[in-house]
Amino acid sequence: MPTEEGVVLKRIDDKGLALVKTVRSTACDHCTAKHACSTQDAVTEMEVEAVNTAQASPGDRVQISMASRTLLGAAFLLYVLPILAMAIGAALGDHLGKRMGLDSTLSSIILALTAFAVVFYLIRMYANRKACRNAYRPKITRILARQAEPSP
Repeated sequence: MPTEEGVVLKRIDDKGLALVKTVRSTACDHCTAKHACSTQDAVTEMEVEAVNTAQASPGDRVQISMASRTLLGAAFLLYVLPILAMAIGAALGDHLGKRMGLDSTLSSIILALTAFAVVFYLIRMYANRKACRNAYRPKITRILARQAEPSP
């Protein structure tokens, strides 16, 4: 289970979330999707919405984590499924093009792009539904250090 440390910036109590500022780790340096993240190369800090299971308060230093299964599932949805859809669409387009007397290359391209677009749309709908239930959000697993209370 990948974990990171960060500081809670604010609580989003109506959703049970917290905004956590984390420092981009060395794991990000080796990730092939680092440029697709919402960070820029020069930025070393990221803000992440995490499920506040530990009831952390602003200023608390916390540990956030996400289940490996969740990460692998998301990677499959985003990378493997669209490519599979394109391959199946291309093969189906080639087969149908030959059977219907059409240009098999053109029908292959059209069906591959159509399959990609349909699967991408379905993934987007699925992800939006999961986002409402916090399925793909990291969770605050523990509080490492509490924010010191100001003395009166």
